[in-house]
Amino acid sequence: MVNPMGNKFGLVFLAFLSISALFFPSIPECLADSMSIIEKVNTFRSARGLRRLESFNLLETAAEAYALEIAETGLFSHTDVSGKRAAERFKAFGGTSLKVGEVIGVGSSEEAVFQAWVRSDSHREVILAPRWSHIGVGEAEFKGRKMMVALFIDRPFSDMQATVTDDGCLITADMSHPETVEPVLLSGGKYYDPLNISEDRKYFEFFIPFKAPVYFLYLGYRSKGDIVLTDYLTLKIELK
Repeated sequence: MVNPMGNKFGLVFLAFLSISALFFPSIPECLADSMSIIEKVNTFRSARGLRRLESFNLLETAAEAYALEIAETGLFSHTDVSGKRAAERFKAFGGTSLKVGEVIGVGSSEEAVFQAWVRSDSHREVILAPRWSHIGVGEAEFKGRKMMVALFIDRPFSDMQATVTDDGCLITADMSHPETVEPVLLSGGKYYDPLNISEDRKYFEFFIPFKAPVYFLYLGYRSKGDIVLTDYLTLKIELK
């Protein structure tokens, strides 16, 4: 005798597999094992019209450290044993990003972890966030399996420096993707536009026309009428 409920569940299961294949196409098995997590992420993003991410060594260092920490403590969480989340942990390594995306996972292989990520709504949302420009991945052995941590940031600026002058503070930086960025600086509750931008739009300067023992600087860019703040710096100086 045929169990009608068994057929029904079978149909539901097949339908789920079909939907998964339609919306979350996996990387061909012949390529998956030879691709790094970063390559898998970029293939997944590119297929959806999103920009590819660049690797960033400071992110990799932070991701690797947290993967090792999880493996040692056994605390599988986005909050570490001291209560810090991704942005705070990244800052401890010298990062300046205000927003840091993070996905973590454990599996028998990198491919197993990656497939678990892209089939999870919350993890997939992080991976496919349009704002990201850079990625860093770390891994560790965790109870005989792979412990993976991937960190994501929007890094429109690099090589940020501050120089104190007689009448204020000069902030300089390079632009990582100058074709899309109109830089803006927030300090002391006031927004500043660049004092100078190079002709190739790869370098800019801000000037803050006052002296203070501590500058709290937020750097970002204008996007469709909004201001997106991406980086935070604290600058302490000795006033004479």
